[in-house]
Amino acid sequence: DESIKRLKGEEPMYSYALLEPECYYLVQEKEDSPIELIQVKVKSDQKDDVMDLTLVTPDMANIKEKKISVMAPIGTALIGFRQGQKVKWQVPAGKKTFTILEVINEQ
Repeated sequence: DESIKRLKGEEPMYSYALLEPECYYLVQEKEDSPIELIQVKVKSDQKDDVMDLTLVTPDMANIKEKKISVMAPIGTALIGFRQGQKVKWQVPAGKKTFTILEVINEQ
C-alpha cells in the first residue's frame, strides 16, 4: 500500500497519514484488553466506508495492524466521543465529518 510506503521510517505518531483521505474512527476500552487499548468503529459521512481501528499508547502503534497512537491527530480528535456522535476533523484531503458507529464496552 502506498500510504504505508510513504510512512516507512516515520514515528508511530504520524500513523494517521495511513488513513488519508479515510481518517475515520475509534474509541473505548475493550473488556479483556489492557487499559492502554481503546476500540471504536466509525464511518465517514462523505463515503460509506467503515473502518475499525484501535487507539493505543504510542509505543504500541502499528499501522499494519490498524493500531493508531492516541498522540496522532485522529487519535486525540476521537477521545471522549460516544456512539452516535459526529466528529469534524481536518484531514490532508480537507475537513471531514465522521460518525462513531460503535464503541466497544462503552461506559
